[in-house]
Amino acid sequence: MNILIVCTGNTCRSPMGAALLRLLSESRVPRVAIDSAGVRAELGAPAAEEAIRVMGELGIDISSHTSKPVTSELLLWADNVVVVEKSLGKDLKDQFGELDSKLCALRSDVSDPFQGSTAKYRGARDQLNQLLLLWSEAFLF
Repeated sequence: MNILIVCTGNTCRSPMGAALLRLLSESRVPRVAIDSAGVRAELGAPAAEEAIRVMGELGIDISSHTSKPVTSELLLWADNVVVVEKSLGKDLKDQFGELDSKLCALRSDVSDPFQGSTAKYRGARDQLNQLLLLWSEAFLF
């Protein structure tokens, strides 16, 4: 199974979410491939420093992450496309057409911590962790 996690710029929420979901799934579902992208991402931007910092607090290293935009190829690769905000699903449909069979929204939106405080990044990380755990229990395990 291939899972694509999508946010806006692919420097905060989706890289954190992808890393958290990898950790959640690796012991339970070893054949899951997880990637991330952004609907307005520039190619090659590093993960936000605060995202790297708060993930490091959990022993997860995302320092080698570089951003990439959502592409048709990534959407074809993905069995599930998980958006961290419901409005991003609409953006994807507007840009790429019908995705209903693949598109998944988390139970609630995760606010973008971009350029916010460490506390905002921690809050987004913890919310992603909780929401992805709920999502994974429903869809993966």
